[in-house]
Amino acid sequence: MLKPEMNVYAVVERSGKYLVLRRRNGVWEFPGGSIEKGEAPERAAERETFEETGLKVKARGMLCTTSAAFGRKYALYCVYRTSLKAGEARISGEHAEMKWVGREELGKLALGYNARPVLECL
Repeated sequence: MLKPEMNVYAVVERSGKYLVLRRRNGVWEFPGGSIEKGEAPERAAERETFEETGLKVKARGMLCTTSAAFGRKYALYCVYRTSLKAGEARISGEHAEMKWVGREELGKLALGYNARPVLECL
């Protein structure tokens, strides 16, 4: 039986470029992660973005949802469009690299199972 998991992604855009993070396994994704018990998904997107990048964002509405099953896990992602409020971008220990890329370059990256479908919503 698959174990369901609720997660969020935050799509952070600045001057026509999107913020993406590379995991140590080489997979690229948007800032995000698990929704904590009792936490609103919008707040989870804001919190995860700050934890992973040092940037303060405001969730401005759901962009789309994505889901994928892998191994014994089924992950559902609520994807939020955000606006940048404050902060200096820095990378957390969870990721190996961070960069701002245009829409075309996004399509060329090795995006994760749940991150790739987000491209259709941008």
